[in-house]
Amino acid sequence: MNITWGVVGNSHDASLAVFNTRLAGLTDHYTTELLWASLSKDFSKIPNDPHLNQMQVDVAIQSFGRPNKVVWYERPLLKTWRQWRAGQGWLYKENNIKEYLKRWDINCKIEYTQHHLSHAAYAYYTQPYDDCAVICLDSIGEFETLTVWHGKNNKLEQVYSQGYPHSLGLFYSAMTQRMGLVPQRDEYLVSQWAKKATLNVYYMTCVKNLSTLIMIRLTHKK
Repeated sequence: MNITWGVVGNSHDASLAVFNTRLAGLTDHYTTELLWASLSKDFSKIPNDPHLNQMQVDVAIQSFGRPNKVVWYERPLLKTWRQWRAGQGWLYKENNIKEYLKRWDINCKIEYTQHHLSHAAYAYYTQPYDDCAVICLDSIGEFETLTVWHGKNNKLEQVYSQGYPHSLGLFYSAMTQRMGLVPQRDEYLVSQWAKKATLNVYYMTCVKNLSTLIMIRLTHKK
């Protein structure tokens, strides 16, 4: 088998998927079969665990063999550049995925893909329709915060992109933090609570808070 791992990690909600890729008959086309998928938190019991788990890695290797290739879910150098421009410092050492994977003795070839393409691929290839639109909206990828894709004939074409710092996702995370929750983790609680909320009460609370923030900003400018 030609084993490929799809890996998310070093951020939040780490996961590992195992694929078998092989030639389709006597052609130059490949078929890809999903063999196994896992979330790190199911092994470590740590909510939103950002890192791979040794038991998780061991199960994948013992069941399907060592990977011939790892496909990483985003482009670390581009992410590092965005972090530097955002004033977070030069974090390439933290984003060195080759060194990161060595923690689990993974030394195979690594390919990097676009963050939002990873989201779009998951949405498109796990649903039953061939011709459909895919919208990816999150805090931020490398630079992108909102993308729109057209999925057809088993392929994805990007048709729209919105970039940092314009981000509804970052606003959502900021409001999550404003409510006393942990951003980049507890956003799902906001959506759950919204189903139970009395709209007028929370609407006026948000308006009051935003009005106060605007007045503070205007006063500071003067």
